[in-house]
Amino acid sequence: MTLLQQLQNQNGGIIKTNSVNITQLEAAGYSLHLIDRAPVFNKETLLHAIYQAGAFPAYFGFNWDALEDCLTDCSWMTKSLGIVFILSNIALLETREANTLATFLEIIEVVSKKRHAQKLEPLYFIIAE
Repeated sequence: MTLLQQLQNQNGGIIKTNSVNITQLEAAGYSLHLIDRAPVFNKETLLHAIYQAGAFPAYFGFNWDALEDCLTDCSWMTKSLGIVFILSNIALLETREANTLATFLEIIEVVSKKRHAQKLEPLYFIIAE
C-alpha cells in the first residue's frame, strides 16, 4: 500500500514508512510540513522545528500543552485534504530522549482523534525511516 493510499484510508495519526513522494502528496491536495530541516534531538528542538514547519502563530508557548492546542486548532493553515507533518530523522531524538519521543507520539494520537471527532481535516505525522 502506498503512502497516499494509507493517508486516504486513515483518519489521521502516525504513519511509519520508508518512502515519501512529496510531489504526489501535494498534487493530491495535502498540506505538507517538513519538520527536521535541522537536527531534532530533544524537546526544545522538536517543538521549535514543528513551530517553524507549521508556521505556528507567535503565541505558541513551546510546551506540550501549546503543541496540543495548536495542532488541534490549525485555523491559520490553508484548508486541504489533510495536514501532513513529515519527520525524516527520528533516530537522533529516539536515542537521546526516548521519553520525549513517546510523549510527542502520544500527543499526536490524542490530537488526531480530537480533530476526527470535531470533523476537522485529518492530521498526520509521517515518520520516514
